[in-house]
Amino acid sequence: MSPDRPTQSRSLLRCRLTWLIVLAAALPERIVSSPLLVSMVKAGRLGRKTAAGFFSYGGPASGIAPSTPDRALAEILAPWINSPPPRQTPESLAHRLVLPMLLEATYLLEEGKVGDVRDVDLAMLFGLGFPAEKGGLLWWADTLGAEQIIALLPSLGTKGWPAEPSAMLKNLARTGKKFYRLPRKPLPLPEGVYHGGIADAVAPLEWP
Repeated sequence: MSPDRPTQSRSLLRCRLTWLIVLAAALPERIVSSPLLVSMVKAGRLGRKTAAGFFSYGGPASGIAPSTPDRALAEILAPWINSPPPRQTPESLAHRLVLPMLLEATYLLEEGKVGDVRDVDLAMLFGLGFPAEKGGLLWWADTLGAEQIIALLPSLGTKGWPAEPSAMLKNLARTGKKFYRLPRKPLPLPEGVYHGGIADAVAPLEWP
């Protein structure tokens, strides 16, 4: 899993910042706002649309290769670096990016906001560009197992993210079950729409 893929593949930092502020205000125990994103928006580094975000994006005439790390970003990062960062591996970076999303997915399932784990994975694959070779967020989680995921969560504790496993994760670890073995719970949809999950939700054809 490439840890820099989410930052490379999206450019709407201003929209993301707005969503993050709203979510952090609504769910302060689950969502942590990043001052770094605020600084980047103020600096006009909005991603591909401004040719600068976490990377520099130049056209063929600029001589800048697509998705090139930009040294100017170091000036924005400097105020938020209090000490030399610990050495990270591609795997540890991927876990720091993915585990908070996984925790939030378990809350959505617990709260009945999503009735099928497949809907979460399809949203991650087609909405956020989650690596298709991993099968989806919850499919990937099943390859690790809930017990191992819980063991990885403390690594987030010093990064501002909640490290406490959800009740669902604890239950899966205790029983040895997988996300993809959870029962599907169809949610109410507007009249005339068949529910079989996002994968096969279709509106009935209206013949003339």
